[in-house]
Amino acid sequence: MTSFKERLGATGKNVLDARATNVAEMTQIEASNVVASYKTKVLRLQNQIENHADLAVESTHSLRPAGKEFDPKAWVDSQIEYQKQLRVAKIEYNLIKKWYDEMFPAAEEVVDSVVDDEEAV
Repeated sequence: MTSFKERLGATGKNVLDARATNVAEMTQIEASNVVASYKTKVLRLQNQIENHADLAVESTHSLRPAGKEFDPKAWVDSQIEYQKQLRVAKIEYNLIKKWYDEMFPAAEEVVDSVVDDEEAV
């Protein structure tokens, strides 16, 4: 922790650099969270499609797929809706991921300065 006297003596450039690093790191974390949420949306939709496509028969003695109340039209409508949602989700994710990669190139990764060795618990 910097003492009060050290803070008073800090030069303008040092203070600005420290603030810029902090703001950049916080912004990158928030952007990373957004990217992760869109990726999660894609993965959830893919899982829903797989679950919905599971048409296992009720038993070895039955030809009823997916239970007694199987409605072919409703099944088709749901599959199509899931596919449309997945397409949109993939487009959104790819746009956001491209933006993230442009804004936060790997070469400019911010060093994790939140936890110092002295303060680590």
